Amino acid sequence: MSIAEIKKDGIDGKGGRPELYIDGKRVVPLWYALSDIPAAKAWQDCSQRGIKNFAKCGIDVVCVDTNLHEGWQENGEYDPAALLKDISAVVKANPNAKVVTRLHLNPPYWWLHQNPDEQIVYFGEREIDGQTQWVELDRTDAGTYGDRTIARKNLPTEIRASMASEKFLSDCGEILKQLCRKVKKHPLGQHLIGIQVAYGTCGEWHYWGTWGTNGCQGDYSAPMQRLLRKIVKERYQTEEELKKFYGKNATFDNVTLAPYEERAAYGGELLSPERHARVIDTMRTFSVASAEAIRYFCKCVKETWKEILAGAFYAYFFCAESAQAAHNEPHRIFADENIDFLAGPAAYTDNKRCGNANMLRQVAESCRLNGKLFLCEMDQAYRAWDNGEAYVCESEEEYAAILKRNIMENILLGNGAWYYDHRLPTVSIYEKEEYWNEPVRLQTIAKIQKVCEKLLEKPYKKTTDVLLVVNSEKAYYKMRGTATFAFINAVLKSGAGVDRLYLQDIGKCDLSRYQCVVFLDCSVMDEKTYDYVRNTVMDGGRTVVYINEFATVVGKQSNIKRLEEIIGEPLTGGYKEYEKENCRICVMPETVTEWGFYHDLFKRAGAHIYADNGEVVIADNETVMLHSKGISQTVLHLPCGDITVENGKCNTVLYDIRTGERIL
Repeated sequence: MSIAEIKKDGIDGKGGRPELYIDGKRVVPLWYALSDIPAAKAWQDCSQRGIKNFAKCGIDVVCVDTNLHEGWQENGEYDPAALLKDISAVVKANPNAKVVTRLHLNPPYWWLHQNPDEQIVYFGEREIDGQTQWVELDRTDAGTYGDRTIARKNLPTEIRASMASEKFLSDCGEILKQLCRKVKKHPLGQHLIGIQVAYGTCGEWHYWGTWGTNGCQGDYSAPMQRLLRKIVKERYQTEEELKKFYGKNATFDNVTLAPYEERAAYGGELLSPERHARVIDTMRTFSVASAEAIRYFCKCVKETWKEILAGAFYAYFFCAESAQAAHNEPHRIFADENIDFLAGPAAYTDNKRCGNANMLRQVAESCRLNGKLFLCEMDQAYRAWDNGEAYVCESEEEYAAILKRNIMENILLGNGAWYYDHRLPTVSIYEKEEYWNEPVRLQTIAKIQKVCEKLLEKPYKKTTDVLLVVNSEKAYYKMRGTATFAFINAVLKSGAGVDRLYLQDIGKCDLSRYQCVVFLDCSVMDEKTYDYVRNTVMDGGRTVVYINEFATVVGKQSNIKRLEEIIGEPLTGGYKEYEKENCRICVMPETVTEWGFYHDLFKRAGAHIYADNGEVVIADNETVMLHSKGISQTVLHLPCGDITVENGKCNTVLYDIRTGERIL
């Protein structure tokens, strides 16, 4: 039987990273993953070629996509044939393969029919007697899982099990445990090293019905109402305290979820707990439901089969910064020892274009500090998704630069990645264009693998000196985010090495290393964090930047004057710098999306600037990555001296910042 584990020795603010071990051997955290479409099942010819080719590149971990409902029988038994077929096909192509299954936990339709009270309840606006009214909608019953879009996608009002349903968790959990027990005993079980539990839209734990499809919104089921009341009781403790926020008639037994019309009314406004507690707590409830479901199912895996990994899609922030995405409880996940790894795709915007930043969804430094291996999908083909249309590379040189950029950013930041052999735009789910079975592309992948193996040999050491701080809690109070691609692209083209950290982890990092700390939209926090920022972060001669609101809500109290209290004088509007005894304060009432602005700001703050022309720079672990398009030459400023880099039209290169050695 194989044993897979994530070791967390030495992780702190100065270094260390979560490391993957399989059968006692440290392994580069790069996997090959098959798509979830019928044309990409492991036994298909294109998948067989892919598994073999990636094995030749040194990558033996293969991810398959499996549905739990296929073996979930009405008598309460589980037949593991579907998963065993997936594993068998992988092993046929690579006898040394180790398999991780993305396991979709959608219950069978017969279970949904038997448990109508456990289903999501959707509401929407409908025209009745000439007036628009907010009404409960009829649920759609397709009657089959025949098309993946029924099982995975967010079709309007489709019957679904509520993530808050205790019966769904219990029944599905028991079947999951059976899967673990039966596959563990089977000879093919020696190849399974991980289960990625999947549910919600695309299996990514986005809440069903929260993306506004055809005007429907969920979940107003009895299980979700019960979860709200549990959360409210934990949050307010006494009914006397509850009445201060919900009104004089509120009790722990009668509070209800805020309807979408109430939530939508405050789309652009920063909510206050004094006036909008029900909206805030409703959005929190949806996020808690998904996080707690992930925790429950990963516990089922680890308690039944402790030798394998358990993980999930979770902890998206960038390009998913909203209450709708329901990934706003990362620290519930970070604190859970039953969860070994997290995963997510990069964004689907102009990050796909060569010369731009990759735009990771995860808050990478928080993942590292909390000991969770985050695997970012490299799902960009030569012809790639780009805002629903296709972006086509100009040459294999350009695509090689993109491959290196997308993978190496994760590795340098102490995370991992997987090559996701996704489907391409305009291609049917019953057809599959191959991403990487071209010799020139496989050569690039093999080269990346060798570099990563070399980097894995040396201890991980932090070398960034700019810190970008973001806040997941804010999503409950303001439903529109500001961590846009344009902003991140500008910051990563500044020439500095930049860490990304949740506000909740500010006390875990090595603050002494950072010359500049940027707080982006950190409007909500507790008193302890507020005091830490005032007394510790704003010290040491560093530059502290506040973008948009800061500390507008502390605890359960709103105070729009807190930033003025920090500065010690009234805000005058517009960008302004304040020189204080122990730090410089910069106040920005809105985000700036010009890279030159951050280049100058970070340089004046004393951060090390590696490049000056708008190249994408990722610098950490004593290594710098430089990515560019259309910049023919770069003077790369390393601590050991300047190096002139001839870029060509498209380029991604890595250098050791101590020796100046080019390593990729």
